[in-house]
Amino acid sequence: MLTFSFWSYVISYDRDLQDDVSITESLSGASRSGFHSASIQLLALLLVACTIKSVIPAPITKEDSADETSNSAFKLAELITDEARILYKELCATPNLCGNSMERTLKKEMKIPEITTGSPCLSKDFDKQKCLHEIHRDLDRFQPYLTFLKESFEGKRQKVEFLQLKTSDLTETVKKMENNPSEEKEKTHGKKSEDLQSSDPWTKKMTIYIILQSFKDYMQKTTRAVEHSLKNHN
Repeated sequence: MLTFSFWSYVISYDRDLQDDVSITESLSGASRSGFHSASIQLLALLLVACTIKSVIPAPITKEDSADETSNSAFKLAELITDEARILYKELCATPNLCGNSMERTLKKEMKIPEITTGSPCLSKDFDKQKCLHEIHRDLDRFQPYLTFLKESFEGKRQKVEFLQLKTSDLTETVKKMENNPSEEKEKTHGKKSEDLQSSDPWTKKMTIYIILQSFKDYMQKTTRAVEHSLKNHN
């Protein structure tokens, strides 16, 4: 719009100059031509200067970059939560599987990461940096469980693979949000994927169910925690 208006002015100005020729016949042809050319060049230079100024982006501040990373983490967490919820719903179509009485016992034995009472990620005692570190650590610990799901959840390998990939992306994004992220891998306190295998079909299904339910619940709390961190810049 700026360019169009400016050039309209240039064209109008050019016409006015041509009209003035009849009034200023005392001027030599060379002088009129030189004045005309110089005026057009000056206006063109002004237009270029205005255009360049309008397209130069404002510098990105450290706070802007941090907000962009946090927003990216929030969108990833929402996406993973939604995908986990869909898989969980599909799995629970199996009769008598979800809500089984064996659930609590098996879950305790499997040492799956949880956000529980006393966690720095809960809104009452929210501590942004400690929470981010906990999420970063726990998402890393979830990888063997997701590998087991990928290998054992029949017909859902691609979906679980996508889930695992996005979880890795979220782990790295959360790490960027930490003020002083640890570069060393923490010792894994959970199970290895091979330790979760069972020859009993029902136990195998129960293991899939518990991992998926735990991961879904963890991601729901993670999404809320990341959203909370967006409002907390400390």
